[in-house]
Amino acid sequence: MNQLAVRQRGIGLIEILITILIVSISMLGSISLQLSSKRLGFEAVQRSQASNLAQDLIERMRSNSSALDSYELNWKSGTTAPASNLDCLANSCSNTGLAEYDLAQWVSELQGVSETRELIDGDGAVQTGGLRQTSVCVTNSGGFVSVAVAWRGFQALSDPGLDACGDDSGLYGSDNEYRQVLSFSSYIGEL
Repeated sequence: MNQLAVRQRGIGLIEILITILIVSISMLGSISLQLSSKRLGFEAVQRSQASNLAQDLIERMRSNSSALDSYELNWKSGTTAPASNLDCLANSCSNTGLAEYDLAQWVSELQGVSETRELIDGDGAVQTGGLRQTSVCVTNSGGFVSVAVAWRGFQALSDPGLDACGDDSGLYGSDNEYRQVLSFSSYIGEL
């Protein structure tokens, strides 16, 4: 009996170590799942934001249908954004001036200019909204308008080739594997 007790020494310690190992692995799995969930949630927010902004621009174009050609745009992050010296909310603007104003406002929303947070050290505000590394392609062909918005995603994906907006811009990896793109098309007739 005494010999049996001696042989069982350390068995409890091994069981505890195995339990700690199992709990550690499950916690790492849980943390990985949480990180994946956060990334997928962010991707969903980016896609929703791109969709809402593309629809917003089409509605702006629809309300100013006589200046559709003035809405044509090829722009990407890191280049000069469209600007407007006019404030069409406070002043009367021509159709072309309104298109210029709409594009300036719309691109600033893409960049998240209106959503900022203050830095802790008092170094000013940093933009927190908008899409990551955006490219925009707006075309008009006889009233058939297309608004394509591309942004940088977290996961590398294959390119479906549905829209070339942002293609080879250098923002989305060497083979555009991080490029996410959403495109809306509509017919807008002049009133």
